[in-house]
Amino acid sequence: MNQAANNFLKNIKQLSMEGKYQGAAQEIADGINPKSFPKVDDLRISGVVVSGTPKELGRFQNMDFIRSSTIGATIDLY
Repeated sequence: MNQAANNFLKNIKQLSMEGKYQGAAQEIADGINPKSFPKVDDLRISGVVVSGTPKELGRFQNMDFIRSSTIGATIDLY
């Protein structure tokens, strides 16, 4: 998780310095830690989004940590 958290913070920092997302990125950073730029220890995971085909997502069926699910969302494949 540390690598993902570091990448997230690096992206937020870069976006907060320039470009059209500067205000939004700064708002995210302030929401995480209003006193200083956030550190990895300031981050909390409150949920995740997992996408895939019904067959791929079948392995998550009946797991206790799943709180909700939906079928029908579509995304473009890259």
